[in-house]
Amino acid sequence: MSAVGTLAQMGAQQAQSKFQQQQLEKQEQEARAIGTQRARERRREANLAQSAQIARAASVGGAGDPSVTSIVAETEATGARNIATELAMGENRAQNFALAAEAEKAQAKSAKLAGFIGVGTDILSGATSLFDRFNKPQQPSTGFLYG
Repeated sequence: MSAVGTLAQMGAQQAQSKFQQQQLEKQEQEARAIGTQRARERRREANLAQSAQIARAASVGGAGDPSVTSIVAETEATGARNIATELAMGENRAQNFALAAEAEKAQAKSAKLAGFIGVGTDILSGATSLFDRFNKPQQPSTGFLYG
């Protein structure tokens, strides 16, 4: 392959890696956003459950009962755990995408280095070929003329 072809291939590999890295970075952001959205949904569900428990207790006159207070507090704690779980899962997914993006970045750098090494190899190979072609040892003369 010629040096120009090697450079073209290097450019294509870098472009592909850059594109892949950008896609992974977008997925990282999306994973965080999804985790946040799911956490908000868990908060809403917990609030609705607590409201329903308090409304039921108030309808029968037991809103101040210690057992009702305990159940509402337990519902709130469960909601908080669910929120924390969703946030942690979103962050975990985001970090996985971030690591993959960093790997793509490293791969792009490796492709660039390999391309330059390939260009150097192509140039040296061409120089060696030219040297071999034009620097042939001359045959010793026998002193006889043929003719």
